[in-house]
Amino acid sequence: MRIQEDHVLVNVSAEVVSPERANDIIYAVKKEYPEAAKVQVDYSAY
Repeated sequence: MRIQEDHVLVNVSAEVVSPERANDIIYAVKKEYPEAAKVQVDYSAY
């Protein structure tokens, strides 16, 4: 995870990240870091 000012980038190692799982990750980040204006979830195969 990388945080720059109010932007958060989360890198996930997985074949595919479903939209539901990405939403869960975004929700968890915003809960812990409410100042995050933009949360991006990227994934890459292991």
